[in-house]
Parts: sequence; structure tokens; C-alpha cells
Amino acid sequence: MRIFLYFVFISIFHSCEHKGHQFNIKKEKEDYSIPAIDTLKINKKTHALHDDWNDSILKLPYALQKDEISIIIGISYGWLAYNELQHFVYSNNRLIKVFKEKIPKSYLKKNKEKYHLEEIEKNTFTNKNCNYNNLNTLEIDSFLNYHQNDFHIKSNRVYPPCVIDANAYSIYFIQNKKYASYWFYAPKYTLQKCPTENINVKMLQDFVKLLEHWDIEI
Repeated sequence: MRIFLYFVFISIFHSCEHKGHQFNIKKEKEDYSIPAIDTLKINKKTHALHDDWNDSILKLPYALQKDEISIIIGISYGWLAYNELQHFVYSNNRLIKVFKEKIPKSYLKKNKEKYHLEEIEKNTFTNKNCNYNNLNTLEIDSFLNYHQNDFHIKSNRVYPPCVIDANAYSIYFIQNKKYASYWFYAPKYTLQKCPTENINVKMLQDFVKLLEHWDIEI
């Protein structure tokens, strides 16, 4: 009888020990089941782009592959006979190509400026912000919730431009034949010197920040 009880006790002890071990394993798995926060991958994430892209908008001097993104910064110089476009092409979270276009202003008669395109060695861009990995993608995602007409707020007073012969700046985001674009005349000057009653100040500030990410002098 004692032998029988002994074996029953040993069996229960091992059963409890095994269940406890199973619980510990399960608990350990639960502790480590919290998913890591993934870095947003530019080639795996399509931004909320608004419109269909075609060559009549801008003729790109390169072909964009699937999921690659082109960020184009445009400067319309008020006092020069040409405008400028800088193209930053990204794939797999890295900068792969950079182009600069010099485009003569077509409305100027006898314009002596010539169209010029050059591919710039991407390694010359020492600013880490030019590397997409170091740019907070949430800033772009947040900005792409805006549309061009969101720059202005309805107001009883409409102010004329408070500066003339300044530069206008534009930025294009292109991916998978979709795009969004924005432009503003003298954005930094407007923030610093002009009445902003009818301006979406937060949007304009974000616009300036994006331009500065790519070392654009404003």
C-alpha cells in the first residue's frame, strides 16, 4: 500500500512539475511575442499620392522602376533666365541617382541659356538627410495628407505678395505612376516677413523643412 501511494505521489509531482514547466515556456513566449517596430521601407510602402503621373507634367530624364521613388525639388528663379530641377531617386532605402536639370525659361525671347542635364555623383552628397534612411518618413507621410490648396486658409482679407522677384519652390513625390506636388512663392520670406492670416502656417513650415532636408537654400 505504501509503495502504491509512493508511486502515486511521484506521478503527481512529475505531472505538476511538467505543467509548471509548460506554463513557464508559454509565459516566456508571450513575453517575447511583442512585434518589433519595423523601419518603414520606401520600396515596400506606397505613399498616399494623389494623382496619375504622365510625361506631360514633367519629362523625367530617367525611368522609374516599380516601387522606386523620385523626389524632385524645383526652383523657379525670379531674376535668372532659367529654372532648376534636382532629382533624387531612391530604392531599397538608399539614394541611387541624383540629376540636376537647368531649364531655360521658354517665355523669354532670345534666351541665351541652354538646357543642361548632369548626373551628379551621389557620394558627393555628404548631408545625411539626403539618405532616405535618415529622413523621418512620418514627416513625408504627414505632409502628403495635404493638398496644394491647403496652403491657403479662407479669410476676409487677402494679402498680396509682400515680396517681388523672389524664388518659387516646388516639390514632387513620384512613385508607381502616382504623384503629389506642391509649390510656394518665397516660402521662408513669407513665414518671416509677411502677414500669415490666410496662410496655413503649419503646412508652410513643414514645406520649408522638407526643402531644407535636401540642402535647398531658401
